[in-house]
Amino acid sequence: MTKVGGAALPNGVMMVCGDRAGIAVYDREGVLQKTSFQTVKNPVKIPYLRAFGSLYASTATSAAAYFRAFRLRNAGAKDFGLGELAGFVGLLGGNTGLSALRVQSEGLFRNLFRDKPGVREPLLSLTDTFFDVLSVVLVFATPAGKRTRGFHGAEHKVISAGEKAGRIPTLDEAKEATRFHPRCGTSLSVASMALYTVASGVILPFVPEKARESTRLGILLLSLAVTYEGMASGKIGPVQKLGLAAQRFTTREPDEEMLRAALEAYREALKEEETAPEKPERPIAAPRRRLEAI
Repeated sequence: MTKVGGAALPNGVMMVCGDRAGIAVYDREGVLQKTSFQTVKNPVKIPYLRAFGSLYASTATSAAAYFRAFRLRNAGAKDFGLGELAGFVGLLGGNTGLSALRVQSEGLFRNLFRDKPGVREPLLSLTDTFFDVLSVVLVFATPAGKRTRGFHGAEHKVISAGEKAGRIPTLDEAKEATRFHPRCGTSLSVASMALYTVASGVILPFVPEKARESTRLGILLLSLAVTYEGMASGKIGPVQKLGLAAQRFTTREPDEEMLRAALEAYREALKEEETAPEKPERPIAAPRRRLEAI
């Protein structure tokens, strides 16, 4: 069975299988709406360079999914989701404030340790990591963020159950599956951040001042490439272990509603007419209409 990936969306889930992505999102009335679309392919196949092609492809596909999810979520709503938009603006403002605080902190360290690069550079690297983590915590600590963590957990459970069964899993199988998955993008983010923090803190003190920023960027790109290759190997190594540990925060146990969304997104991505037999269950809400693919 082809490998399936995915991502949590606000009030729903995206699943990706090959060149198709399926999304299932609850609209403002609690009705599960779904659609599918063509994904953006990774144009790079060269080891270590393919990490950047994958980043481009996943970012473009996720952006398309978010746009469609917003349309499905607010279809027929009179206020066009202004309340949710206000929440997004609030998060954006909070992260902007964190960015300003980051700049102030880095400026302070540069001035205090102007002639001590062995102290300054590790502090700057730790500062970058600290504020990156804090911005993620800010997002996931909100009510909407906590709900998104549940959909993230549902995505992992359905993928894990599907890999075990070799087909689209039943709801009961998804409930019993683990919410931790080694192929999650969390592993890539956390491990590359950790590698960058350590490597830049060790290397940059010995780099001439004029070349320091370009070297910092090079370390960041190399960290991403190395961790991506570690994930591509398929082995449970340090990269995956870091990601699995981080998933204790970035996911949470989903409810049945979230699992149903993940299962529908899974079906949309695979486009299979026949699914595994399961007992008839009362739907959460009868769809009042079927939206065509956007």
